Amino acid sequence: MEKKLEIIINTLEDLKVQELKVFDFEESSPFYSYFVIATVNERQGNAAVNHLKQSLSTDGIKHIEGKGGSWVLIDCGEIIIHLFT
Repeated sequence: MEKKLEIIINTLEDLKVQELKVFDFEESSPFYSYFVIATVNERQGNAAVNHLKQSLSTDGIKHIEGKGGSWVLIDCGEIIIHLFT
């Protein structure tokens, strides 16, 4: 999981997202281990989805919601990513 989190952080940093934050919930949540939040413009949000699909294994992304809107949720199983415009 550490490798997956590293890939996600590096991908978002490469896209120059703003206000990137990672919250560790490993000890307190039965649903996910990490919560990643960032501010993006629409282009960065779409690019993040595309780059993460390429970077993570085929099982890396479980669900994507809100693509093309003001908010994107990317469910990577134990890591949840929220991108806000």
